[in-house]
Amino acid sequence: MPQDEFQREERRLIVALGFLATIIAARPLTSGVVVFYIKLDVFIDWLLIPPWLVYGLFMWLWFSDDVFKRGRRWFHVVGLSALAVQIFAVLLLFGVTGLAVYAPPIPLWLDGYLIDGYLILVSVGLGSALRAIVRAEGLGVAISRPIDRFFALTPVGGKFVGGQLVRGWRTVLRTKSTGPAHTRRAVRLLILGISVVAVAAGWKIEGLSWVGLSYVLAFTLAVFLVGLAFIGWLKMRGGRVSKAQNGYDQWVATRSWL
Repeated sequence: MPQDEFQREERRLIVALGFLATIIAARPLTSGVVVFYIKLDVFIDWLLIPPWLVYGLFMWLWFSDDVFKRGRRWFHVVGLSALAVQIFAVLLLFGVTGLAVYAPPIPLWLDGYLIDGYLILVSVGLGSALRAIVRAEGLGVAISRPIDRFFALTPVGGKFVGGQLVRGWRTVLRTKSTGPAHTRRAVRLLILGISVVAVAAGWKIEGLSWVGLSYVLAFTLAVFLVGLAFIGWLKMRGGRVSKAQNGYDQWVATRSWL
């Protein structure tokens, strides 16, 4: 461990523990006190004390280089991430409360989008902070590799699903075709159909507002992308195609009208 890094983290830990001791000592005085529509005692119990305890614990593990020979960088990442999550959780709590109570007069249907925009802003900031912490420890590859793999598998799953849709459509129509299979167009039509069904169900059955329908649409598209990535993983697993797909391909090869 570099000596300057050790001393820097040691000073940070001392300040953190001193701050935690001050908060715990002041905790009895905050009972029943409400600031900005937030109970201070609940705020301290759930958003101030636990992250600092997590930070202190993992910094102690990080300092113990005589006990833990491997994985200590992850202890450092978790400890610093606990503080980052705490900071952005506080910003989220006070920001959403402020927008809900003190927002300027706007149309009612815009309230949800205003709060959602703030949530997205805080989420992006938190993600950037966590990413910076991971990169500072030289662990960016371990985090970015699953994300890169997800975005690499999604097109594979989309191509496979699109191919199955084109084949199924040609099978139903019993049309002989030697032209290219428009797999992307098939996937887009599938996404459009699923989105229309999800929005219609939310509107007609549940009676959701436009804000609720936007949530339904976003959730539906997210699940669809995860499903494509999973199908792509199954497709590329071990570099082999499943037996079911092999059997289907053999069956299709015997149909000259496809």
